[in-house]
Formats: sequence, C-alpha cells, structure tokens
Amino acid sequence: MGLGMQVFDAAGNIMIDVTTRLSRVIGTVAIPAASTSSLAVPNNSQGTIWYAIYGNNGNRYSPVITVAGGVISWSPRGGFPGGAVDVTMVYGLY
Repeated sequence: MGLGMQVFDAAGNIMIDVTTRLSRVIGTVAIPAASTSSLAVPNNSQGTIWYAIYGNNGNRYSPVITVAGGVISWSPRGGFPGGAVDVTMVYGLY
C-alpha cells in the first residue's frame, strides 16, 4: 500500500493522489474600472500562477490580464461600448 493521501469516488476510482496538483488561493485584489497595474505573486516558483475574475459585468468588460515572470498585470480593454467595470481578481498557485 502506498503512503500519502488518496481520495476515491463511489466506484473506487482514485480521484486525487500524491501526484495531483491542488490549487491554493494566495489573495484577492480589487481592480477599478479602466485601471492599469500589476502585482508580484509571492513564492511563484512553487507552482503555476492562476487567476479568476468576478464581478457584475453585465454588458461591460473586464480588463486584459497577462501573466509573465511571476507577475500578474492588467490593463483596460478598448473598444467595447458598454465601458469598463470594477472587478475582483482572485489568484493563487497550483
């Protein structure tokens, strides 16, 4: 029998084992409409950076997000008639 954590489904299939990468949330940041900025993700050598944007976008748009060199950057997306909207970004590593 192996050593470590294993999670099984009802049929007995392994769903998670010690080789599965689990994500962790590092933080959240409020992004004001039409802003440009960035943040360095701490300990980014310990995994792959991920992010998710949420907010009440309706007929408006979220910023353009890029990830490079351990930094998440955002800038306004142009050309959408509804305009920008404040959003929140949650980010972490997996």
